[in-house]
Amino acid sequence: LNVVDDTGASPLIYAASIFQYDAALILLRNGADPFIEDKYGLTLKKVIKENIRLNPNSIPNSLVEIKKIINM
Repeated sequence: LNVVDDTGASPLIYAASIFQYDAALILLRNGADPFIEDKYGLTLKKVIKENIRLNPNSIPNSLVEIKKIINM
């Protein structure tokens, strides 16, 4: 669940980076670490902030739940 690839990215970071918030929420609810940082300095919070900046009018319910879980 908290495995990382050679860049240090976790499944949670990948899910969020491709806007798969339902998958990210499932990972979080099952113990995924939201504080893992890849070698480029990306964390779940940073990915979400960038996604919101790029798509400010598209905030699904699952993203709202993720933000609550990680105190964002």
